[in-house]
Amino acid sequence: MPHSAYAANHAFEKTTEAVAFVPIRPRRGAATLREFTLIELLVVIAIIGILASMLLPALAQARAKAHSIQCLGNLRQVAMGFSLYTMDNNGAYPTVRWNAPGERTRWGQALAPYTSQVVANPGYSSDPGSGNRIVNGIFRCPSIAASTNQLASGDRGDFLRTGAYGYNWATFGPFPDLASSFPRQFPVREPRIARGSMTILIADAFGESSRSDGVHAYTLDGPRLLNGNRPGSLGGGICPADPRHLGRFNAAFADGHAENLTMREAGYTTDHPEEVSGNGNPRLWNGFGDSSITSF
Repeated sequence: MPHSAYAANHAFEKTTEAVAFVPIRPRRGAATLREFTLIELLVVIAIIGILASMLLPALAQARAKAHSIQCLGNLRQVAMGFSLYTMDNNGAYPTVRWNAPGERTRWGQALAPYTSQVVANPGYSSDPGSGNRIVNGIFRCPSIAASTNQLASGDRGDFLRTGAYGYNWATFGPFPDLASSFPRQFPVREPRIARGSMTILIADAFGESSRSDGVHAYTLDGPRLLNGNRPGSLGGGICPADPRHLGRFNAAFADGHAENLTMREAGYTTDHPEEVSGNGNPRLWNGFGDSSITSF
């Protein structure tokens, strides 16, 4: 190898060798990486926990509002079923319940031709003892678990007797064996409801307020017992609306529209279903939109 080439190669090797052992030092003022201390990590975790605690209630409220909107949609569809029923029955509304041999079928089952099948076995009782469950989603309230009136079995919304929605029975259709005791002629026909836009037809139902008749939720009593008659529950307790949607309840009116109301807006004297007295304002319940009318 020529002397000049050897010298150049030897110089290159010495240079690279020297570079290999030169420590790399950060530039003055440059940031350096370091591990988090335990205290810093705990502070970050605490901040995340605080943010989560602030965010979760808002998310829960948003979910509850979404469920309320879904429930309103259910009630509008059920109200449409009532409208179609009356069209096919000379303007007559269905009774709240009727007795077939050995069975008690309820108003929801009368709407099956217009809302699609309601329960698994049409024509048979739908209550917790029967096992005949609701199979139509529009008869199920997505917030039924928020009701303070529940069954020990946890199946409150699965059956028509204990289900989500109640029918304004005193105005539209009492039990057939009691109809003769009401001054109004039953079945009620549409022309008899003078103010359909101010008359609650169906709504979120709490069930029997004293629970003496279990969760008797397919009948719905307004703030005043019209005609001085007994409430919708066989046990004798009032069956009010249920403010399960963030302190409010949903109702569909006889003209088909649906609203979200507080109990006091609907005429009750309390916001708590367990405390209803039967002496409230019947304006939205009697078919006339008139607070003074308590009998027909």
